[in-house]
Amino acid sequence: MKRRLVSFGLGAMLTLSSLSPAFSALSTPAFAAPASTGGSVAVLAQSAFPTIAGVSYDPIVSGDIATAPTGAVTLVVERTIFPADAVTDTIIATGSDLFVVESGDGTFTDEFGIAAPIAEGQTFALPAGTAYTLTATSPLSILTVRLIDDAVTTVAEASPASAQATPVVSATTETIFTQQLTAIPGVPFTLEAGRLTVEAGAEIEPHTAAGPVALIVEDGALQIAGPSGIEGTFEAGKSLLFPADTINHERNDGDADTTALVISLLPTGSSLVDVPPTPTVAPTATEEPSPTSEPTSTPEPTATPEPTSTPEPLPTATPAPEAGTVLYDSADTGFTDWQGSSLWNAVGGSLVYSGTTADYQFVLAPYAPGQLNDYVIEADVRFLSPTTNDCGQAGFLYRMNDTGGYAIGQTDSQTCRYGGGLDPNGSSVGNDGLWVSPIFANGESPDRRSAATSFAPAGAVHTYRIEVSGINYTVKIDGQVVLEVADAQYLQGGSVGFFSMGLGIEVQSFKVIAGGE
Repeated sequence: MKRRLVSFGLGAMLTLSSLSPAFSALSTPAFAAPASTGGSVAVLAQSAFPTIAGVSYDPIVSGDIATAPTGAVTLVVERTIFPADAVTDTIIATGSDLFVVESGDGTFTDEFGIAAPIAEGQTFALPAGTAYTLTATSPLSILTVRLIDDAVTTVAEASPASAQATPVVSATTETIFTQQLTAIPGVPFTLEAGRLTVEAGAEIEPHTAAGPVALIVEDGALQIAGPSGIEGTFEAGKSLLFPADTINHERNDGDADTTALVISLLPTGSSLVDVPPTPTVAPTATEEPSPTSEPTSTPEPTATPEPTSTPEPLPTATPAPEAGTVLYDSADTGFTDWQGSSLWNAVGGSLVYSGTTADYQFVLAPYAPGQLNDYVIEADVRFLSPTTNDCGQAGFLYRMNDTGGYAIGQTDSQTCRYGGGLDPNGSSVGNDGLWVSPIFANGESPDRRSAATSFAPAGAVHTYRIEVSGINYTVKIDGQVVLEVADAQYLQGGSVGFFSMGLGIEVQSFKVIAGGE
């Protein structure tokens, strides 16, 4: 699926951050920020951050977005390294791009031939339509934060600056984070990159933010919990995104500081951390002095008491099922009452997909965990041959709600829509790939995988066990752990079932078990 870059109205020709001395602006006048006279002008303003013991937040670069996007938005963070003495072809910024020069130095030249040096620590934001080239004096590393839609932007190959320069070497780009956003703030909002430092033993109490916030752990490890309160350990290289108004909690249980790159899309001027206020305790009322006794009056006749009414009993809350309780077993009722595409059928005690289309076809179990967010799926499954000339993939669905949920898919061919299974950075894991990914209600998936690994089922029956607990998901095949995932996009119990996109599948048994074992 192609993606196109979206312009969100960053209006400065080139705006450099002055948020801290480490990120000073270029001195060349041609790159100074224009005066704000209304319209879509990039404004580099730090998001509010409360004082928290042992926790600090340093903004790196930000830009105000003044024009609303027209479609779905994907947040992408990339690191590109240019070799020394290389000059890029002309690059056109067709989206909202924030840049951080992490190391090295070079020259930025715009379409008018105006050039200025760039060096480690400098930051800038480019509006859509800016044409420029980069010259790397020394090996140059640039971190880019961008919002994109349908078309992938590629970094131009570097070419030698002269006949005596280093031979042509392609720039290398590493995708650090990518996730499609289901909702973003209304304009104007601020796209910002910053660095969070959590000292050993420090924590950020449960809080929310008014827009989506991505955390990418760089060094150390963080204990992170979502609305369920269940914690997961996120070590260097791990990342997740919390949607707007999602309760989350971070803590550093290690003996060294932890740093994380924070990418946020917040209503302009709002706080990155909104801590719910502590309720104010009402003051104790001062006891009034007892009045002076009046003379005793003649008692009135005692009234006949009314009969006492019998109180209505309060309803008893339904207790959560005990861990290990089997909540649904296909052995009890078979597969005839599953609901979904007519291409899924109960055949001889099994559930079989035998359609000849590569379109998304799903089927859901008659039992839905609903408000039970943590549970286990166990199933005996055999993946069959593709049912079309196109490639095929099929697998499990869980936590499916009106907007989407998660899929665990088996891909059988390298030519499939998502390749032979992709790791979270988009690299192929082989001809046969097993992956975990968010999936939208229509079967579309963002251009990312939560996790992926090579696995070839070889047409045999395997026992799959999927453990769903808070933001953590574990996939076991025949008793062996093959994938462990942390993802916070969908947190409600929802429905469970299967999908296929042109790959035959036979489900011989299916159970849902209460979690917490």
